[in-house]
Amino acid sequence: MSTAYTWELGIDWNAISTGTTSYLRQGFVKMVNNQPTAMAPLCTEVGDTITFKIFDVSTIHVDGVSYNIRSFTILPKSATVIAPPQGDPFNSLQITFDSQTQIVESIAFATPGISQYPAWVQQPDEHHEHPFVTVQTPGRFLVSFLVQAGPVGFACRTFVVDPEMVVGSNGT
Repeated sequence: MSTAYTWELGIDWNAISTGTTSYLRQGFVKMVNNQPTAMAPLCTEVGDTITFKIFDVSTIHVDGVSYNIRSFTILPKSATVIAPPQGDPFNSLQITFDSQTQIVESIAFATPGISQYPAWVQQPDEHHEHPFVTVQTPGRFLVSFLVQAGPVGFACRTFVVDPEMVVGSNGT
């Protein structure tokens, strides 16, 4: 039986950046009967699904959201030196998002009085008809993300998550 997860990523345009790079905030949520449970450990099994949502968690918004998610890339690498897993952990490493923002409830970024943020929600693409990513390779992987967003004014910015989070099967 597969488990559904949501991986929430947060863009903060007001955060300090180094050049054109900023860090993404993130949270991993396990869904049970379409209801979120406590923050899940980053451990998945083959067949589990992950829906990605990117939230604008900027503290100051200027006339709503005026930019777009230009690209989203997952960069996995093996977390083990001995007998590294073969292949990619997911069925897709390039994910498309709806170009229009929606106001969506966040589990990871909810604070007192604020639970909804502008968000981009993962969409099916030409290769995958389902709006989620499927875990397809057993093993343990370090996963980082690159999200390019913009333009705000004339600037695009790349947001990253360091490969500190491990996904993969419990058994390896």
